[in-house]
Amino acid sequence: MADGTARGVARDAALRIGARAAGSLMLGGTLLILAKAMTVDDFGRFILVYTVGMAVSLVAGLGMPMRALRVNALDDPQAAAARLFVVHTVATLAVAALAAAGIAAAAVVGFGFSTVVLAGAVFAYSDAVQNYAQAHLAGLGAHGGASALGMVQRAVPLTAVAAALAWHVAVENALLIAFLTTAVLGVASPVRSAVAGRRRGRVVEPGAKRTGQPAGGERGRGFWLLSISGVLAQLQVPAFALFASATAVGWFALATRVTGPLTLFAAAASTVLIPELARRIGDPPEFDRIFRRYLGATGIYLAVVVLGAIPGAWLVIEVVGEKYAPARWMLAGLVVAAGLSSVSQSVSSAFLARGRPGRVTGAIVAGGSLTLVLLVLCAYTGAVDLVWAAPVVGQATVLAILLDGLRDRPLTARLAARADAVALAVAAVAAGTVLAVGAFSSPAGGTAAAGSSPVDVLTDPPAVRVLLVGDSMVEGSAVGGRGDANWTALVQSRLARHSPAACPVLLRVSGRGGSGFATPGKRGTTFPAEVDRLMTPDVSVLVLMAGNNDAAAARRSPAQYRALVERTVGAARAVAPGVSAVIVSPLRLPGVNRPPGAAASRGLLQEA
Repeated sequence: MADGTARGVARDAALRIGARAAGSLMLGGTLLILAKAMTVDDFGRFILVYTVGMAVSLVAGLGMPMRALRVNALDDPQAAAARLFVVHTVATLAVAALAAAGIAAAAVVGFGFSTVVLAGAVFAYSDAVQNYAQAHLAGLGAHGGASALGMVQRAVPLTAVAAALAWHVAVENALLIAFLTTAVLGVASPVRSAVAGRRRGRVVEPGAKRTGQPAGGERGRGFWLLSISGVLAQLQVPAFALFASATAVGWFALATRVTGPLTLFAAAASTVLIPELARRIGDPPEFDRIFRRYLGATGIYLAVVVLGAIPGAWLVIEVVGEKYAPARWMLAGLVVAAGLSSVSQSVSSAFLARGRPGRVTGAIVAGGSLTLVLLVLCAYTGAVDLVWAAPVVGQATVLAILLDGLRDRPLTARLAARADAVALAVAAVAAGTVLAVGAFSSPAGGTAAAGSSPVDVLTDPPAVRVLLVGDSMVEGSAVGGRGDANWTALVQSRLARHSPAACPVLLRVSGRGGSGFATPGKRGTTFPAEVDRLMTPDVSVLVLMAGNNDAAAARRSPAQYRALVERTVGAARAVAPGVSAVIVSPLRLPGVNRPPGAAASRGLLQEA
């Protein structure tokens, strides 16, 4: 009987995994096509709006999708699922209506209307209602229906994008129609079972258990807090965007979305495992047996994912083009993080089936918060080449906390003791492997710049690389623009749009407010120091964007200042003999008084 049950669970899990795998391939294909068809900036905005929308939907969903998966632990599963469906539909629809009104109001008052932004918002709403609908059906045992719905969810956008490219229609419009279609399907799919549940005439509070334990708001709040903790993952792109350039955000957005489907193996299996484990809360040996098999399967999956991280990242760059080459290490790190997340999801299933989301919430909050902090630090310091480490460290933290929580359970204490050591060892080896390869492939003379990657020097593409060093005009200011409006971001966007794929032009940017050739900036750096740190043999053009920060130094010691400028260019040519050097002198800004010595600085730069 136990073997037959295990075979049934394995069969349902294989169905869900197969459907999710096909859906993941379709989603990945859709995103790759969009990344290639859109500019880097537009793709970044699309993903940014989607991630923010998903974060909002997780809060608005009140934890209903996860509660729907374990309705088998309640007195009347069908009636409970019907009630959850009504609450989730009303809550998410209300938030979607508010978002639509906000977008319309922004267009009316002159902020403009962007189909890309609207498509990203509708994408988020569609995924929110689809995620609930599939959990609703899976919780009631309709795994075939849930799998079919998941396939349609990903097939419709892929078909729409392919048709738009074939018929030369704007992909944004095709996406909008496709996501509206999948949203309607997501809302409509659970209606039949929900109506049947309501007709049963006895709706049991969703928090109640078969044991007769009364329902409590505490249990429902626990699942809501768990769903809110998922917001941290959705905030990774927005957090990185706080200080990173629009182009770097586009690279990171591609990495997060292309690698996201790798977590669906565990997510798909969990939609079968949680309902089955919920049925077996009163049968500890069978509960433990199913759980151990699933944990072993995800451990094997982690090993496969780690081995394929670097080759997979290389393959993605080959598909989307050299303009995304700096995202190669981001991709590799996020692949490893996805493998770790899969193991974490398998451990979470045991806690969630028992109605104990607290440990899972704590682990996700700890690991997710750490990831966000590391991402912000990488963006702020310009260490974009180290972004890959943030998700790996965060997911390893989540897994360690979850495995430690298993020690409270006698049936899995021995398993936890082994899995704890093995999983953490695998995580350490994975992080060490990526770090070691990155260290060996780093260019001589220092780490890579923001917007660059150590792997750049290993490739041999016919790309033109430009190193741009400057002050606040480059970093971001009221004059030079901030974020997406900064002139360097606009230049990179235009280069990505107009330069041929066979010969892309890539900017490697270092902007440090207050700095100059002789004057340390706010971060204690100078132009010569940044050139020494960032110059590599593959740079074709060096642009030194001077400002008025050196006015005092040029007036005080003109000979030393000119010699310093010449040594900076000479140091660059020592690394890349064929590099062309372009020096931009201080700009004359209307209505702004130039400091004493600015004219002397300008003249010395012209002479140099």
